[in-house]
Amino acid sequence: MTDTEPIARADTRPAARSAITFLRWVGGTFAVLAALNLGLSLRFGPIGGDLARLGGFAERDYAPGVAQPAPRIAPNTVALEDADVVVLGDSFSNHLVWQGELEALTGRRTLTFQYGEAGCISNWLQWMHSQRLKPGALVVVETVERSFVARFSQLTTCPPVTPLPMRRHLAADTRSWMDSGLSLDIVYQARVLLNTMRLGDRTSYRAGETVNAALRRSDRFTARRADRLLYHADDETKDSWRAPQVDGALARLSQEQAAFKAAGQQFQVLVIPDKSSVYREDLVEPRMRPVTLTQDLQQAGLSPVDTRACFRSLATSMPDFYLPDDMHVGVIADRLIARQVAQGRCPDPAAARALN
Repeated sequence: MTDTEPIARADTRPAARSAITFLRWVGGTFAVLAALNLGLSLRFGPIGGDLARLGGFAERDYAPGVAQPAPRIAPNTVALEDADVVVLGDSFSNHLVWQGELEALTGRRTLTFQYGEAGCISNWLQWMHSQRLKPGALVVVETVERSFVARFSQLTTCPPVTPLPMRRHLAADTRSWMDSGLSLDIVYQARVLLNTMRLGDRTSYRAGETVNAALRRSDRFTARRADRLLYHADDETKDSWRAPQVDGALARLSQEQAAFKAAGQQFQVLVIPDKSSVYREDLVEPRMRPVTLTQDLQQAGLSPVDTRACFRSLATSMPDFYLPDDMHVGVIADRLIARQVAQGRCPDPAAARALN
């Protein structure tokens, strides 16, 4: 047995060296990938705007170059019967920013519901008609432009539920000092790198749910790539709209307006134009035809303002009316929306420049 023991020990040495080599290879590969991932994260910047994130575009290139002011956020705690303004809205309202600006401007108290927590739209409207509202209260139905036909061309019924006001989410930064916001997802970083290389000088380029389009001018935004416009790909679905769909939606909303008026309340529709609609004239090659929805709403008496024309005049008088990396407007734009709702007219572009 003693003669074979050295042989057995000698046989284990190549296997041990092989295991060590394998571990070194794995460790080295991990270190290289980690360094590459960290390097790309630092190069592309922390994930911020929803359009940059959805499409996989470098936040460093599309983030606003000038910080927005701190928002005023509405408490959203007033009782329904005491609310001066009642809102049903989507992501342009559920941050409670324009409502907070409206309260600061006028002292009127707002209460906001969002589509996802109000049952279907017809349920919310029926429920509102059954409630005791403040005399003269303003009921605002807000929607982004691209969703108008889908939401209002047919008001489907659903099981009755009691709508609940949306919960307030403070915009305070509670992250740890160690949390830089950088993404360490190597797949996402590879996607951003691929899109950066593919974009080149293309007039338009779609990645995921985001379209990246060339602009004729570079003074609409303060981002590094102010020569490009990011917008949601669903903006282009308006090309499939048909006149009977829009007319039917306008007729139904006019009926709701008449019902609220008969009960002593005011009613208006606040359509937030798509980002691509507002900057359409600045695009090198627009991928969608223009629509006249906001003009039609004004002519029908459902909105005091043609919001597309209004937002266009404001966006050409100040940079970052819409955030360059996001589908939403900035805080200064929310302040102007509050003025529009309060005054029933488009704010003067000079007011926009004064706020900027």
